[in-house]
Amino acid sequence: MARDDFAVLPFDVAWIPGMARYAEVAARLGAADAAASIYEKLLPYRDQIVTSVLTVNGSVERLLGVLAATLERWEPADRHFAAASEVHDRIGAPLFLARTCMNWGRALAARGDEERGRDRLERAVELARRHGGAAIEREAAGLLAGHVSA
Repeated sequence: MARDDFAVLPFDVAWIPGMARYAEVAARLGAADAAASIYEKLLPYRDQIVTSVLTVNGSVERLLGVLAATLERWEPADRHFAAASEVHDRIGAPLFLARTCMNWGRALAARGDEERGRDRLERAVELARRHGGAAIEREAAGLLAGHVSA
């Protein structure tokens, strides 16, 4: 999909959820070219919540933060994560907030800001534990323990 700049993905109700999945994959793989392309495509939708018929995946701002961090654009990443945190808090979505804290903590650690990264990761663990987000809790705890690469 990235080779064709994601042109095969139809621009319909499934486009944002599809791009959200590609954003997560590009970030996990450290695929900078794909991350840059997806970032530019999602930026106009920063005020949206990713939804499909079956799922809700939170604020597009979180994805933009993940992509910006993949591109080592640290200041925009911080702004996107802060905006996503505010949205998730405002709409009462503690597990989306936990995932945002985890992503933000990973980004902070990647750029060498260990103290703030640890703070965000601890918040992610606490929110996930309190609200039944076992997968988020495990991943964030693994990052805290140094078992998952930043």
